[in-house]
Amino acid sequence: MTLAVLPLSDAYLVDVLFDWGNSRATFTFHPDELELHVLIFEGVSELHVPCQRPWGPSAQLVAANQQGTNLFEIELQSGDTIRIAAASWSFRKERRVTPAAGASARSR
Repeated sequence: MTLAVLPLSDAYLVDVLFDWGNSRATFTFHPDELELHVLIFEGVSELHVPCQRPWGPSAQLVAANQQGTNLFEIELQSGDTIRIAAASWSFRKERRVTPAAGASARSR
């Protein structure tokens, strides 16, 4: 399977976490109100995360591609391209946890 077939089209990048000790980069995407999609790279040797926004501020995903055996790119609508050199990757979907109705009123 390649990154290009993952259900990430038009999803928004929520965050990027890099675990230095374990050489792991975790990308969380928000494709809709009910799910989060998590893309994890293991054995990361390089991680380039620009935030220059040449096309304006946007965290929406344009494309995710594999550019060779161990090189991956995530292109954002902002015009920034994130580059990852990693040994492997995995993907999972998670249900978003939403507060119960009235929970914020009870916590005051």
